[in-house]
Amino acid sequence: MDKDDEKEIIRRYEGRLRKYEKGIDALASGCEKRQKTRFDLLAQIGDLKGAKILDFGCGLGDFFEYFKERNLTVDYTGID
Repeated sequence: MDKDDEKEIIRRYEGRLRKYEKGIDALASGCEKRQKTRFDLLAQIGDLKGAKILDFGCGLGDFFEYFKERNLTVDYTGID
């Protein structure tokens, strides 16, 4: 990615975070219901207790919050 593209992406998300604060609207990635459905499906791959999770495209790390809300201890790394 060149520097101009990187600056544009940063500008876009800084604007969204100012407008919507932290939340799914800041990422323009659907609605909370769809996000929960997606996380529920991903979490069904097996027993995730203690699993290492690498979340590419993690946005604001909502998948990690999903695990915390369910008291699932995972080794989570998010990269966006």
